[in-house]
Amino acid sequence: MDDFFKDHVDLTITLMHSKGWDIVVSEEDKAKPLKSGGLGKIVRVERATHLKTEDSTENLVMKIPEKGHGDSLKEEAEFWKSEAGEKLKTHQNVVAPLTVCEVCALFPMWEDGNLEDFMSEFCRIGGPYFENAHQHVLQVVVSDLLNVLGFVTALGFQHRDVKPSTIMIKKDAESGGLSRLGVIDWSSVAPIGTKGLIGTTITFQAPEMVLGLG
Repeated sequence: MDDFFKDHVDLTITLMHSKGWDIVVSEEDKAKPLKSGGLGKIVRVERATHLKTEDSTENLVMKIPEKGHGDSLKEEAEFWKSEAGEKLKTHQNVVAPLTVCEVCALFPMWEDGNLEDFMSEFCRIGGPYFENAHQHVLQVVVSDLLNVLGFVTALGFQHRDVKPSTIMIKKDAESGGLSRLGVIDWSSVAPIGTKGLIGTTITFQAPEMVLGLG
């Protein structure tokens, strides 16, 4: 990654300091994102400390929006402050941010990445041992996923963007989590069955969604 990205990370850290957060990112992680795609890049964060409370949290990731996509984080910040967002934070399998603003979002790091990463590793390694581990992890993840989706639905919402890259995994803790809850247009999604709502990943949409049938 070129120096432009490192400068972008440094600027984000400076801006977050002005918003009350001291963020520590290694020089190595400043030079290369963990992941790119969607609306921005994900960077590993060693530690984040709230300057007022002095509360410190380790092992985080920082989502930095691409140029022109800052509004998506503004919407996400508004969502997590809402009543629905506060309720969702109470569920252990919801990947909720430590803080989020128009500059970046700080999330706890799920050590084993997402289901997309895990399946890629499975295809690369293979073998009986990994296949058994893969089946066990998937059973746990699917169970947790159904649990959190049931919780979301009970609140009167639909996620509408469930896909391998939004399903997080902790193999050692044997748990799965659901991310990207804050980037959905929750205000308009609320009534289940609403027709014509598009705005999620097109390749993972059900046919009725693509056709605008709700």
